[in-house]
Parts: sequence; C-alpha cells; structure tokens
Amino acid sequence: MNALGSALGATSVRTIPVALQSIGRGAAVSAYLRSETRWKGALPKTHMAVPNKPALEFEGLPLYPEFIVLRLLERDGWGAAWRKNWGGTAFWREIGEVVEPSPRARSVFDQVSARAEYAGAWDILAWRGPEVLFVLSKPVGNDRITAYQARWLDTALRMGVPLSCFAIVEYATAG
Repeated sequence: MNALGSALGATSVRTIPVALQSIGRGAAVSAYLRSETRWKGALPKTHMAVPNKPALEFEGLPLYPEFIVLRLLERDGWGAAWRKNWGGTAFWREIGEVVEPSPRARSVFDQVSARAEYAGAWDILAWRGPEVLFVLSKPVGNDRITAYQARWLDTALRMGVPLSCFAIVEYATAG
C-alpha cells in the first residue's frame, strides 16, 4: 500500500482503466477501496442540501463519502474541498461551508476546467504545498468513469499534470 492508500485507510488498491481520446489509448488510475457503514439515524437538516448521496457513518457522525475523503486527506496534511456543482459551483469543506483552495490548486483546476469546456471536473480537489490531487468518490461496482471525467483527465494530462495527481476512492457499504 502506498502513502495515499494508507492515509485513506484503504483496504486494497487496484487500477481502473480510462480511455483517453487524444492519444487513442488508456491510462490506469489508482483506485483505493474503503469499507464504510451506512448511517442509520436521522440526518441533520443541513444534509437535505445535498441530492442523491448516501450518508455514511464516520466517527459517530453522518457524512457523505466525499467529506470522509476530505477528513482523511486533512489528517494527512492536505487541504481539500468537494466541488459542489448544482445550483452554482463552489468548493465545500462541510455542507454549505465554502472554502477557497490554495492559489496554485485553484489555478490548475481552473485552467484544466476551461480547456475541458467546464465539464467533468473530478469531485475533490486537494492541495499540500505545491502538490495537487484530484479525486473521484464512487461506490464500489460503479467504477465507470464518465466521458466528461475522462475528457477532464485527458485534458489535465495533456497540460502536464501527472497521472499520479489523480485517484479514485471506492467505498463498499455494510449495514
């Protein structure tokens, strides 16, 4: 297990192939598997602001998968934000809590987004010093990368962003 996998508390790591149109071949993105438990209690009213997400239990609290990834990255020294894309775009650290990414991370994100025609940006943007990380959060078994997400990755790679700056965190739920 590499350092990112350890920070994420991954139980395993594998790669997921992504077809890249610009070069007519694929790239293999590291995917880290986490085991989670579904939240069984009532959800706070603030959770109603987020559509179509399963609430998971994390340290006794209900969190959406992306926020669990944020917490784990923060513990490893990263700044991180979930890119909310409904009702306007914003970067959230908590539901409704807007955070501004580091200037370098925001610049890379904005440049890739503009060249990818503002479609397909990855869920989570993280930064630590000069490092930038883009993460997708997906339930296990739904490892399909959309055409827009593949285009965003392809655009970033063509701009010189290393493949190691991309990761997928899959979650398997119990309960």
